[in-house]
Amino acid sequence: MRLCDINREAEDAWVYIPPRHKKSQDGKIRMIPMTRDCRNILESYVNECEGCPEEYFFNPNIAIKMLAMDKARKRKTKVQPSQQLRKANAKGRKFNDHYTRSAYIRAIERAAKKAGVPKWPPHQLRKLKGTDIFRVFGIEVVRQTLGHDSTKTTEIYIDADALTEAALEKARELTRKLNSLSSKTA
Repeated sequence: MRLCDINREAEDAWVYIPPRHKKSQDGKIRMIPMTRDCRNILESYVNECEGCPEEYFFNPNIAIKMLAMDKARKRKTKVQPSQQLRKANAKGRKFNDHYTRSAYIRAIERAAKKAGVPKWPPHQLRKLKGTDIFRVFGIEVVRQTLGHDSTKTTEIYIDADALTEAALEKARELTRKLNSLSSKTA
């Protein structure tokens, strides 16, 4: 995500427009509305990147340097000569200027292991958000938010229990309407 990819014209309604996505080869534009929480998190990155809108907010090179500085600061013993050699050899290692899909998946796996929880796929976040949106706004809003052409695809990203609840509620509503009509005609 880069500053140049975020439309901030309306202060209370930012929209992220990724330059590359699954449907971009079909000429489609993906627009992802950002919640207040998301905007609050990104505020500090936006302020830092005001002069360099083409740079990614989350840069592995910067993260590695910060991690190394943090480790050095916490170090209680002197660095051994063999460690200094290893560090010198690693200096030539280059990382991308942004996180790739596979790097993102590995980061989640490492974090899950460190937290002592089972591994989970990143699409789990998409499914969780899709289910939350579905419960409030319905399937059409979820379809548009997730960028699907078909509601059949969208149903994959909604928890089955939520779909069942919605179906039951529609059935109850239909029953109430039918009962109301039958009482009027009787």
